[in-house]
Amino acid sequence: MQAFFDHFFCVALTAALVCGNASGTDQLSALESRIQTAPAKIVNALLQQGGIVGDWKLSIETYDENQNKKLDPQERGKAFSNHFFFRFNADGSALVNFNATAEHAFKAKYKLSKRKDLQFISVYIDGDDNEGPDALRGGYYIISVDKSEMVLLEAAMERAIWIFKKS
Repeated sequence: MQAFFDHFFCVALTAALVCGNASGTDQLSALESRIQTAPAKIVNALLQQGGIVGDWKLSIETYDENQNKKLDPQERGKAFSNHFFFRFNADGSALVNFNATAEHAFKAKYKLSKRKDLQFISVYIDGDDNEGPDALRGGYYIISVDKSEMVLLEAAMERAIWIFKKS
C-alpha cells in the first residue's frame, strides 16, 4: 500500500516539476490533499470489493449478552441455527431473502458507513426511492468479515449477532 502512495506521489511531483509554474505548485498541493484522504477511501473500497461482496448464508445466530458489540466465545457457544441470505454486489446492489438461497430474493441496495467507530451496513429493499426508515430492511454493525465468515450485529436492538458463511 505504501508503495502505491510513493509511486503516486512521485508521478504527481514529476507532473508539477514539468509544469514549472505556480499552477503546478497548486496542482501538487491539491494532489497531496487527495493523497491524505485516500487511505479511508481505499479501506472502504477494499472492504466493499474483497470483504462483503458475494453470497452470504446465515449459519447461526446468538445474542450479545454482555452488550460489548463483539462475538465472545461463550456467546458463539450458545448460537443456534437460523436462515437468511444476502448477496452483496460490488456496485451497491443486493439480494435479501428470509431463507438460505437467492431464489425469490428481494432486490435491494446497500451502503457502507461508519457508526460508533464501527463499519456499518444499511440495506434498503428496492421500490422506495427516499431510503427513509420505512424502506430500511436492516442496519448492521460489521463486527468482523473475512473471506469465509461475516459477523453482523443487528442495529435496532444491538442484541442479535448473525454469523454468516460465504457460499
